[in-house]
Amino acid sequence: MIELDINQKDYPELLRNIKNPPKKLYILGNIDNLKKTKISIIGSRAASQMGMKRAKEFSKELASNGICIVSGMAKGIDSAAHWGSLLEKGRTIAVLASGFNNIYPRENKFLYDEILANKGCIISEYKPDEKPESYKFIQRNRIVSGLSRGVLVVEAAYRSGTSITAKFATQQNRKVYCLPHNIEETNGVGTNRLIKNGAILVTKPEEILKELNIVKNSKSIKQEQVEHSKSNISFENMDNETKEIFRTLAKEELTVNQLALKLNKDISVINILITKMELDGLIIQESDRVKINI
Repeated sequence: MIELDINQKDYPELLRNIKNPPKKLYILGNIDNLKKTKISIIGSRAASQMGMKRAKEFSKELASNGICIVSGMAKGIDSAAHWGSLLEKGRTIAVLASGFNNIYPRENKFLYDEILANKGCIISEYKPDEKPESYKFIQRNRIVSGLSRGVLVVEAAYRSGTSITAKFATQQNRKVYCLPHNIEETNGVGTNRLIKNGAILVTKPEEILKELNIVKNSKSIKQEQVEHSKSNISFENMDNETKEIFRTLAKEELTVNQLALKLNKDISVINILITKMELDGLIIQESDRVKINI
């Protein structure tokens, strides 16, 4: 663990200049991520499937162009944003509202481990043994926005922590990007209101890259990883659960729900397994369907 005081040279300059910056950061993982160009991706914890898909897609594309993805490692959109970056073999920073010894939510322990295993970074302003409390999540949000050049809001209800983060971003003179939603969608009320109040409407990652004056890569990190992984897939080295999924997908492409039904497994278990397989380059997900990567 690294302890970084606000007066040290490696302390992020953007964060140093916000109102009420954390006096100290506790850091696990690759501290070099703090020096990268960063975009925060945030949204509802009770996210829709479409919202999760969009967060993952935007994160993957931005990560493939060298942008470090920042979020709060909460359920829903935050988790999808972190996974999108990891699946692109990009970098990500998770900002906790607790100490490292009290990961919240507990089910994101696997995500926490994968961030560290893939040269990502976990940070907190709280000592390792401090527990999560409601006010700490609001405090955490100012760091999520303060670290980044801009914030992408994927989904937000009318009153939510996401809207608070967007407010912090505005106060910190950060760009706020929003995905538009159907006016009948509950999780779109907050994003549509932000757009109405001046947030930048975006519909594809390239629009954010253009705002940041970043030229889109002609060949993504993910494509390079896929090409490398194809020649290194070893069926013999797979565990039994992975083999079962691989055999099933070798016969037909399926959605995650269909795969869970066919294998008679809980969808949360399937999601963890296919995420591991996607990280290993064994499978890919396209148009809501999962297929083997050969």
